Amino acid sequence: MRRLMLLVSLVPAGCSDREERPAAPPAAPRPAPEPAVRGLAELRFQTAAHGDRLRSLDACIRRTRSDWRHIPYQEIGNFFSAKWCAGAGARDDCQWAAGSADQRDQHVVELHTLFHRLPDAFGVGLLAATVPASTGWGAQITFVEGAKGIEGESLHLDLRRYDAADGPPALAVHLGSTLAYKVHETEIIAPGNLPPREVLAQLTSSPEAMRDRGLAHLDTLAVRVEGAIAAGIPTICQRGPYQGNGIPPACNPRPLTAAETRAARAAADAHLREQKAALTGAYREMHAALLAAFPLDRCPP
Repeated sequence: MRRLMLLVSLVPAGCSDREERPAAPPAAPRPAPEPAVRGLAELRFQTAAHGDRLRSLDACIRRTRSDWRHIPYQEIGNFFSAKWCAGAGARDDCQWAAGSADQRDQHVVELHTLFHRLPDAFGVGLLAATVPASTGWGAQITFVEGAKGIEGESLHLDLRRYDAADGPPALAVHLGSTLAYKVHETEIIAPGNLPPREVLAQLTSSPEAMRDRGLAHLDTLAVRVEGAIAAGIPTICQRGPYQGNGIPPACNPRPLTAAETRAARAAADAHLREQKAALTGAYREMHAALLAAFPLDRCPP
């Protein structure tokens, strides 16, 4: 007991067996969050012309029809977009999707810009599509400019001919700033020599201009496809044995055989001839379908 009292007496009064720690500095104030952005007017565009075009396109869309259903602007990933749709075949959310793209009687338009942090924005994106109520030509327009790698800068025009009251199109003709054709595992590309905006202006300025530029671009693609096939560039998958694990067998690319080369050449020739024949025979109807999807003659993006 005397030993314990001695040890206790050696501890100075007011001291603790724990070391006192200095108080933590006050936390730095957090920056106030940016207010929610609800429309184009609240954005700050890195390129003023993109802001002007988007606002002009927005006003044009609203004037195009009086029966639009509208999904207001919202943030989706790096996209700030709004949608409009009409027709019995359009989805409730106005989404243009592969699973419903051939539903008859629909008209869909989507307008978007891009951002890393709102309200700063950049780029112009437009998607417009129409499908007839029964038969006839439908069209899809996809235009992207100034997307800084989030999307590829491009123009795609897809014209689809519907010969029946339901089901997929009987024929699809593809035009745009770049054309491509796939031979087995190899995609062969014929890039355009102009920016997408200039290509769009050429293709939509008149039915005849669309026909002539489209035919010339298809001729360029045909030359590239034949050159690639003649050079033995395309490959085909040689599949390994199935291992029974639900995973498809690996693709081991190999050159085409002589018989496969002849078949690939014949298929490419038939496809490109069909594209050119459709464009030659129905360019007026196809041009009208493009303008029905979006009034590009009055409101270019």
